[in-house]
Amino acid sequence: MTLEILDYEPARRWAAASVSGGLVFLAGETGTDPATMHTVPGGVEAQTEQIMRNISATLERLGLGLGDVARMTVYVTDIADLPTVGGVRARFLPRPIPSSTVQVCALARPDLMVEIDAIAVHRKPG
Repeated sequence: MTLEILDYEPARRWAAASVSGGLVFLAGETGTDPATMHTVPGGVEAQTEQIMRNISATLERLGLGLGDVARMTVYVTDIADLPTVGGVRARFLPRPIPSSTVQVCALARPDLMVEIDAIAVHRKPG
Protein backbone atom coordinates (compact mmCIF):
# COMPACT_ATOMS: atom_id res chain seq x y z
CA MET A 1 0.00 0.00 0.00
CA THR A 2 1.44 3.38 -0.96
CA LEU A 3 1.38 6.53 1.13
CA GLU A 4 0.80 9.82 -0.65
CA ILE A 5 1.51 13.10 1.12
CA LEU A 6 -0.35 16.25 0.08
CA ASP A 7 1.51 19.46 0.90
CA TYR A 8 -0.24 22.71 1.72
CA GLU A 9 -0.39 25.51 -0.85
CA PRO A 10 1.40 27.70 0.13
CA ALA A 11 3.79 25.26 1.78
CA ARG A 12 3.99 24.93 5.56
CA ARG A 13 6.28 22.94 7.84
CA TRP A 14 3.76 20.07 7.90
CA ALA A 15 1.60 18.34 5.30
CA ALA A 16 -2.10 18.96 4.67
CA ALA A 17 -3.00 15.28 4.38
CA SER A 18 -1.76 11.74 4.06
CA VAL A 19 -3.55 9.36 1.73
CA SER A 20 -3.28 5.60 2.12
CA GLY A 21 -5.55 3.20 0.30
CA GLY A 22 -9.00 4.74 0.41
CA LEU A 23 -8.40 6.78 3.57
CA VAL A 24 -7.44 10.45 3.76
CA PHE A 25 -6.02 11.72 7.06
CA LEU A 26 -6.26 15.51 7.22
CA ALA A 27 -3.97 17.57 9.42
CA GLY A 28 -5.43 19.54 12.27
CA GLU A 29 -6.81 22.78 10.88
CA THR A 30 -7.09 26.03 12.79
CA GLY A 31 -8.89 29.28 12.06
CA THR A 32 -5.92 30.54 10.11
CA ASP A 33 -6.18 32.32 6.77
CA PRO A 34 -3.85 30.33 4.49
CA ALA A 35 -2.88 33.44 2.52
CA THR A 36 -1.65 35.39 5.57
CA MET A 37 -1.21 32.66 8.21
CA HIS A 38 -3.00 34.99 10.65
CA THR A 39 -5.90 33.88 12.83
CA VAL A 40 -9.18 35.21 11.46
CA PRO A 41 -10.90 37.79 13.67
CA GLY A 42 -14.34 37.18 15.10
CA GLY A 43 -13.89 34.55 17.80
CA VAL A 44 -14.68 30.86 17.85
CA GLU A 45 -17.47 31.01 15.25
CA ALA A 46 -15.29 32.76 12.67
CA GLN A 47 -12.38 30.43 13.44
CA THR A 48 -14.58 27.36 12.97
CA GLU A 49 -15.91 28.69 9.67
CA GLN A 50 -12.33 29.20 8.46
CA ILE A 51 -11.42 25.69 9.60
CA MET A 52 -14.26 24.20 7.60
CA ARG A 53 -13.22 26.21 4.52
CA ASN A 54 -9.61 25.02 4.99
CA ILE A 55 -10.71 21.39 5.28
CA SER A 56 -12.95 21.76 2.23
CA ALA A 57 -10.09 23.25 0.19
CA THR A 58 -7.78 20.35 1.04
CA LEU A 59 -10.48 17.83 0.16
CA GLU A 60 -11.17 19.58 -3.15
CA ARG A 61 -7.51 19.25 -4.11
CA LEU A 62 -7.98 15.49 -3.73
CA GLY A 63 -11.21 15.44 -5.72
CA LEU A 64 -13.29 15.03 -2.56
CA GLY A 65 -15.77 17.13 -0.60
CA LEU A 66 -17.12 17.50 2.91
CA GLY A 67 -19.59 14.69 2.19
CA ASP A 68 -16.60 12.32 2.10
CA VAL A 69 -15.59 13.07 5.69
CA ALA A 70 -16.13 10.01 7.87
CA ARG A 71 -14.90 11.34 11.23
CA MET A 72 -13.71 14.53 12.92
CA THR A 73 -11.92 15.29 16.16
CA VAL A 74 -12.53 18.74 17.61
CA TYR A 75 -10.15 20.37 20.08
CA VAL A 76 -11.47 23.41 21.96
CA THR A 77 -9.83 25.55 24.60
CA ASP A 78 -13.23 26.19 26.24
CA ILE A 79 -15.84 23.42 26.25
CA ALA A 80 -18.53 26.10 26.53
CA ASP A 81 -17.77 26.90 22.86
CA LEU A 82 -18.91 23.44 21.75
CA PRO A 83 -22.48 24.47 20.77
CA THR A 84 -21.10 27.26 18.56
CA VAL A 85 -18.53 24.97 16.95
CA GLY A 86 -21.16 22.26 16.43
CA GLY A 87 -23.55 24.75 14.84
CA VAL A 88 -20.95 25.86 12.32
CA ARG A 89 -20.00 22.28 11.48
CA ALA A 90 -23.67 21.43 10.93
CA ARG A 91 -23.96 24.24 8.37
CA PHE A 92 -21.01 22.87 6.39
CA LEU A 93 -21.50 19.11 6.65
CA PRO A 94 -24.25 17.45 4.58
CA ARG A 95 -25.06 15.00 7.40
CA PRO A 96 -24.05 14.20 10.99
CA ILE A 97 -20.83 12.18 11.28
CA PRO A 98 -19.02 10.47 14.14
CA SER A 99 -16.85 12.88 16.07
CA SER A 100 -15.11 13.44 19.36
CA THR A 101 -14.52 16.67 21.21
CA VAL A 102 -11.65 17.28 23.59
CA GLN A 103 -11.02 20.33 25.73
CA VAL A 104 -7.35 21.25 25.73
CA CYS A 105 -5.52 23.81 27.85
CA ALA A 106 -3.97 25.49 24.80
CA LEU A 107 -3.41 25.22 21.06
CA ALA A 108 -0.30 26.19 19.05
CA ARG A 109 -0.89 29.93 19.50
CA PRO A 110 -2.71 31.72 22.31
CA ASP A 111 -5.29 33.31 19.95
CA LEU A 112 -6.47 29.93 18.61
CA MET A 113 -9.68 28.65 20.17
CA VAL A 114 -10.47 25.54 18.12
CA GLU A 115 -8.72 22.97 15.93
CA ILE A 116 -10.29 20.16 13.92
CA ASP A 117 -8.73 17.16 12.22
CA ALA A 118 -10.60 14.75 9.99
CA ILE A 119 -10.57 11.44 8.20
CA ALA A 120 -12.21 11.16 4.78
CA VAL A 121 -12.86 8.21 2.52
CA HIS A 122 -12.41 7.93 -1.24
CA ARG A 123 -15.74 6.56 -2.43
CA LYS A 124 -15.60 3.87 -5.05
CA PRO A 125 -17.76 4.41 -8.12
CA GLY A 126 -20.85 2.26 -8.49
